[in-house]
Amino acid sequence: MSSPLIVPKFQFPSATPGSATSGYKVNTYAAGTSTPLATYNSSTLASANANPVIMDANGQADIWLGNASYKFVGTDASNNVLWTTDNVTQASVGSSGSEWVSFGLAPTFISATSFSLAITDLTASPYFIAIGTRIKTVNSGGTVYSTVLTVAAGTVTVKNDSGSIDSGISSASYGLVGGANSSLFRKSLMAYVGGSNVTMVNATQTALNSGGTTPVDVLSEMTGASFAAKVAGTYRVWGTVLFNEGAATTGIQNVAQSVVIAKNGTANITETINWPIAASTASTQAIPFNGTLTLVAADAVTIAVTANFTATAPTASLAAFNVERLL
Repeated sequence: MSSPLIVPKFQFPSATPGSATSGYKVNTYAAGTSTPLATYNSSTLASANANPVIMDANGQADIWLGNASYKFVGTDASNNVLWTTDNVTQASVGSSGSEWVSFGLAPTFISATSFSLAITDLTASPYFIAIGTRIKTVNSGGTVYSTVLTVAAGTVTVKNDSGSIDSGISSASYGLVGGANSSLFRKSLMAYVGGSNVTMVNATQTALNSGGTTPVDVLSEMTGASFAAKVAGTYRVWGTVLFNEGAATTGIQNVAQSVVIAKNGTANITETINWPIAASTASTQAIPFNGTLTLVAADAVTIAVTANFTATAPTASLAAFNVERLL
């Protein structure tokens, strides 16, 4: 997405209304500097304007902004400075109404799930690209919508909704609502990834702790193995537990192993698998869980596992745990 400086054309301001400004100029620089920064003559950003931009016979010009912050210096035809305006952005002049913001630079193909841009730091202003940012790319195979998994300098790695980024990638845009100080209405969403392995005791329910926390909102919190709701509502709880069988573990094949999601100590969601791998064979099996709970403030949600086996104990870990308050 790009924005015109004025719709439909930029009209050079005159101290005397109605006076001719043909040949007057707009010099464009990076905000706060004297470093020239290009504007464009259309919304595609395919062709840069001359810098300075010279007004036509009507004192007008097509000036479209790239995704950057500008300083504008207006002069007459003899280069006498008439006005200066700094820190001009797409947001400050309005947008074309699209939910997508063009990066304004041609992306370089890396793989089916990654591309790069000639930008020093995509996590900084004005981009604020982060894990979870939505991305739209136009490719030879069509438009692909994706979610950012990692961002480092000017390189973005994504998970595609469907399709793939290809070598014919021609443009890239990011979702208008950014991750930093977003104006988006917030739901409670907590995510926990990578808990440590816990050794099981036969037929004994054992609580699992999260390895790290990523609080996306302030409506909920977690300590160790317990998630506590701060506001009442219906919550979706989902994630994955990994059971890890060592080569010496026996008596586990075709025996039920279970994951229990409990509210205030009472089981509400239970998922099980019958271990499909023969005993004495090293293996890891995932048990996904997914369900909804009605919670009030201070209700606690815990994740626990029960393993059934003989001989050497398997281990279990909380691979992912997510809690989202449903609107």
